[in-house]
Amino acid sequence: MKYVKLHAYHVQKEKRDEYLDLQRQAAEVYGRHASFRTLFLNSMEDETRWIEITTYDSEESYAEAIRLIDEEPEIGDLFRRFKSLLVQENAEIVEEDFKLAKEIVVRTTE
Repeated sequence: MKYVKLHAYHVQKEKRDEYLDLQRQAAEVYGRHASFRTLFLNSMEDETRWIEITTYDSEESYAEAIRLIDEEPEIGDLFRRFKSLLVQENAEIVEEDFKLAKEIVVRTTE
């Protein structure tokens, strides 16, 4: 069963490009140990609000990958840099776990 991590946080508007580049760097580290798919959603009502949705093959594969990722020397630095990009008055990072119940993909035939 697919395992899904959701993170919600607020990134300083002027740090958007730095944030996206940092996410690319983090994905390179994660990619050494995990197969995943991530969507980065930016609110249309609040430019600072971001939702990150990552899907993994299973909770077990996620747990094993995170154990290995946490041993990577650069991951701590990337996380510290990430926290410095957050809106300081609203620096909370919300994290939730989900299981994928169903996925529907529709493509037009045109």
